[in-house]
Amino acid sequence: AAQDEATGEVVGILSKSTYFAKLVSYIVIADFARGRSSQIK
Repeated sequence: AAQDEATGEVVGILSKSTYFAKLVSYIVIADFARGRSSQIK
């Protein structure tokens, strides 16, 4: 039972971090695109 709880916790963290990773990568890509466009100017 304790292991099931731990597994459930890990799965919850992973699913949250997947969302978090998508959010971070989106921010990084948007920031990178902004940096590229400001360099072109």
